[in-house]
Amino acid sequence: MVALLSLAVCLSAQSAVVHEKDIVKAIVDQFDKSELVGLGEIHGCQADQDLRFQIIHSEAFARKVHIIAVEGLNAFYQEILDRYVRGEDVPLEQVQKVWRDSTGIFIGPVILTTYQQFLSEVRVVNRGLPDRLKLRVIAADPPLNWAKVQSSADFRSILGKRVEFGAEIIEHEVLEKKQKALLVFASGWFMRNQQHSTANGIVPRTDTIGGRLDRDFPGRLYVIASLRSGEYPVTAKLEELIGTPASPVLLRLHGTVFGSFDANEFGPANSSGPKVHPYIDGSTMAQVADAIIYRGRVADRMVQPDPSYEADAAYQAELKRRASFAPPIPGR
Repeated sequence: MVALLSLAVCLSAQSAVVHEKDIVKAIVDQFDKSELVGLGEIHGCQADQDLRFQIIHSEAFARKVHIIAVEGLNAFYQEILDRYVRGEDVPLEQVQKVWRDSTGIFIGPVILTTYQQFLSEVRVVNRGLPDRLKLRVIAADPPLNWAKVQSSADFRSILGKRVEFGAEIIEHEVLEKKQKALLVFASGWFMRNQQHSTANGIVPRTDTIGGRLDRDFPGRLYVIASLRSGEYPVTAKLEELIGTPASPVLLRLHGTVFGSFDANEFGPANSSGPKVHPYIDGSTMAQVADAIIYRGRVADRMVQPDPSYEADAAYQAELKRRASFAPPIPGR
């Protein structure tokens, strides 16, 4: 009986593993069941960027999905963004406002370069597609005209709208119009059963874009989280089931042994300081996401930043002005 149970667990684990050559197909196929696929990312991670490139170059993706919603792009410039990704002649100094002038005032040149490269790649893909299949990128950060921001109150009024705007633009431009969309955000915008610290202690974190979508359109969002490479408390157990991956694997969570893992055991084992529980105690991985992408223990490689950002003195001066409006960090 024990042997049969062990075999069943092993088969359950193996059937839930999607290896690198099939990850793109697995994600594209998910759109046959889900209108929205939230592809969580580690900001600036080269492997996440490579995966996005592979997805948008998939002919099957272009036949099923025409919208990509992206965190950190300023909706104030949506018209310019539309023209750019369609392939129109848009000067760089105009279109770069889309990713340089959002609410992300501390994101740095690595992430800015990531956005620039991705939008450029969408533009390349669209050149080879008929008009009816061209991809549209939706800026999911609220409209922000930095020329009108002159105080911390001005900035906070926009910053506080990130969740509401992100959810509403996806609902209006995708779900209400019976479309499908790939959502490219940091995983935390979608993960379920989250909690965070407040002045009154640990409380559930319910105000996320994924939370809003789950509430307003239940069952429409499929969440794929990207795990940072490295050592986790459950690494040995995980790799006992799947082997040591030589390349990324996608692990399905519902009805599988992976889904039964304690979600809070996926905090890095080698991190310093007190252990953080990002999820409500007792949450399983299947309760916080639908699938995860695991890349093993090798450190994540980051996108090589475009040196022009650091060399742009006027932009650096403007970033310092914007930083002066940032809300204070608790405890500092």
